[in-house]
Amino acid sequence: MRRFALSQYVLAFLLTLQSAVSFAQWFESTGEASLSDVSYVEAREAARQDALAKAMRAFIERKEQNSLVNGRVEASSDSLASKIRVLEERIKHEHVAGDYLSIQYAVDLDASSECLNSDAGRFKKSVAVLGFNLQVPDQASIGRLNGVEQGLSSALSSALSQVDSLSVLQQADVGAYRPMINAPTQVTEHRLLSHAMQEAKKLNVQFVVSGVVRDMGLVNPKAYETSVWRKSIKFFAQADERRRFSVDLFVHDGLTGELVWRENFATQGDWSPDLSDEIGFATQAFWKTSYGLHISNLLESMSFALDEQLRCQPFMTRIARVDGKTIHFSSGASVGLRPGDKLSVYRSFNFYDALQQKGLELTNTKAVLTVSQVHPNFASGKIGLDPGRLNIQQDDVLIVW
Repeated sequence: MRRFALSQYVLAFLLTLQSAVSFAQWFESTGEASLSDVSYVEAREAARQDALAKAMRAFIERKEQNSLVNGRVEASSDSLASKIRVLEERIKHEHVAGDYLSIQYAVDLDASSECLNSDAGRFKKSVAVLGFNLQVPDQASIGRLNGVEQGLSSALSSALSQVDSLSVLQQADVGAYRPMINAPTQVTEHRLLSHAMQEAKKLNVQFVVSGVVRDMGLVNPKAYETSVWRKSIKFFAQADERRRFSVDLFVHDGLTGELVWRENFATQGDWSPDLSDEIGFATQAFWKTSYGLHISNLLESMSFALDEQLRCQPFMTRIARVDGKTIHFSSGASVGLRPGDKLSVYRSFNFYDALQQKGLELTNTKAVLTVSQVHPNFASGKIGLDPGRLNIQQDDVLIVW
């Protein structure tokens, strides 16, 4: 029988990150937008979108030229455009001439192929997005952004719901970390560091996304000391109204609780509302600010990054019930399963290392389940052997590599 423990499973996760072939390249372009009848912030975003569209066209043209040179037949332009991801972007310069705003823009674009040598890519990975934590709560007082913990979770869930490879469950009311300074870990009663992912089994998801907002402070708090002082320095164009936003994003494996990926995402934008304005996080007024637009772009980058990390991971689901030769499990049509699909059956065992830290071991039974009935959120199938002979039980695992 094939066995692998927790560390080997994490290694398998990391190795499959190499299964998608990427073509990341920097492109520069100039975007333009009219300032007539719109705010500067709205014109700036329109110019950014214009520059991004030009960069994407240049990216596609270069790919098509490379295809002709190398004699390969690539996907159509429309198909390629749907796979382009923005990895990083920068506005290098802004210039106003008359009623038009132009920006010099640089962007790092990537187009990934489908998962190579794997069937797992056609199944959606189930993801729960927990509520975020705010490390310095006092920073939310300006603008009354105290709802950032739930608002950021909701906004990220909305962005991820547009990603074809993920099935998203929002759990904004569930926070993962206390104290936050140690996230993504917490100390158990055995004084061992353990990931706070108890929600994963209850929610029946393969991955859990969580995070901590590390910073949303003002770059220059003195610019906001008094309204008179602020108006004065704004008049002389000396006010620095930028506000930072930094968030650590974590992905945990729902079966083992192991941290499999983490990344920091950061941006900053002008915060122009008055001190007394109660804007709120993720409100219509918030998204119209320069700060809100930058965070909106950051959320797009976060969703692209999560898609990139999870798309080609092995598809795994827990067995819910064994009834004779029929095995029922907790995934269905919502993640792409259909009758005739085949999944490998693994027994799951808990083990403890020399430090008495709990881990998970999966043993390949070499039995294959063929899906027979599929419902939206659950399914069933049969194996050729009697499951009792293999001692297959609830919470054992089905895998598609």
